[in-house]
Amino acid sequence: MKLKYVISVIILVSGIALVIARKEKEPRDFKGQVSMHSHQLLGICNEWLSKERPTNITIAQFASRWADFGLLVYTNNVFAEGAQHQCLFAVRAQTIPDRGVLAVTTNRTVVWIGDKGMTRVIRKP
Repeated sequence: MKLKYVISVIILVSGIALVIARKEKEPRDFKGQVSMHSHQLLGICNEWLSKERPTNITIAQFASRWADFGLLVYTNNVFAEGAQHQCLFAVRAQTIPDRGVLAVTTNRTVVWIGDKGMTRVIRKP
């Protein structure tokens, strides 16, 4: 009887874990982290797109200054909220508990891109 109970609990917990793992959520703004990172990404994007930056520097060289903070060169195209977006940079922040990246686009839009493909515009210019 005890063995049947233990097996039932294991099956139930495994089923719940599987459902949770398959469901992708929007990022939780954990203590304002999404807002903070989107603000930082916009600043980096604005600096890259500004006319004052040196023209002889590559995007990888430019982004390397923030590599210790998790900044990635992320030049993917994504579709979010009915529009195509060309990304420039992204961050996979340890302080945001959900799985995915926060990316900034060439038109200064910040987009959440989940690891399973879900996208959501977080901030528009």
